[in-house]
Amino acid sequence: MWKNISLFIFFCLAFFVLPVGSLAQTYVFEGPVHNSFTTSQVISHAENKQYIYGYLSRGIDTADYYTLDFTEYSPQVQLSLLVPDNEQSKTFRPSLIFTDSGLSKMFGELPFGFSANIGGRVYVWDENTEDKIKDAAVSENLLQGPSFIKDFSQKQYTIAVYDPAGRGGRYVIAVGNKITDRGFSGFFEKIVAYLRVKFSLY
Repeated sequence: MWKNISLFIFFCLAFFVLPVGSLAQTYVFEGPVHNSFTTSQVISHAENKQYIYGYLSRGIDTADYYTLDFTEYSPQVQLSLLVPDNEQSKTFRPSLIFTDSGLSKMFGELPFGFSANIGGRVYVWDENTEDKIKDAAVSENLLQGPSFIKDFSQKQYTIAVYDPAGRGGRYVIAVGNKITDRGFSGFFEKIVAYLRVKFSLY
């Protein structure tokens, strides 16, 4: 009985604390194994607006890999790498590696062990930027780092996050611009995302 009452109170509090309505974006959290190009975590329907939460371990040779699977042509999509605007992330400034099978050359300095036969670009953090965004759904402020806008074809692109300084930390990848309406289920997704972000369960 008390368990049911506790659940009822929890959902009531969540309803009043969190913004009402379904999520405009999807929240994805990193899987247990995605630390190489061949074991990258696949992000399906990358054209949909979504935030990918991850934690990069310490080490200059450590990188997290994701494969963005675009199922339709998506023009003018912004891809951004962000970090939480808090004391723990004060010195964490990761870089973003973007790979494209349509490119024959990689521009930028790659971490040790990254294949040199893949085309793309390394986007580094601009220390002079102070751009911030607020994610109202989970009540979190984020610092915006490397970011670019591109027309994405209907195919897969692999990206990687690494820290040239080897400090490691928590990061967020924002991708997609298509809004999907998942109805009432979005409210429960919001609760789960809110709790995982607030308690750093990723």
